[in-house]
Amino acid sequence: MRAILIKPDGETVEEVQFNGTLDHAYELLGCTIIERVTLESGEDVWFDEEGLINDSSLGTFDIEGFSLAGRGLVTGTAKDEDGEETFGDATSDPETIRKAVEFNIY
Repeated sequence: MRAILIKPDGETVEEVQFNGTLDHAYELLGCTIIERVTLESGEDVWFDEEGLINDSSLGTFDIEGFSLAGRGLVTGTAKDEDGEETFGDATSDPETIRKAVEFNIY
């Protein structure tokens, strides 16, 4: 599926192929515990839940009033066969997300 990876460590925003599993999200984000915030578009930004309390050498970024540490993974939402929310395709393009992101330099 289509996702957008926000990388403060390189100040890049790029489209990536995402297989929709937690393990792949952990790999792309470089962490083991994730949380999400929902953007005005309805898309989710997944990020390292412990990024703000850990020494995040991956950097930080702001998006729509949220300050997040480490990398971010933008996805849409979908429903699985049991009606539970799960990962879906991102609907925004990388340039739209890039315009919404402010990278923080420390």
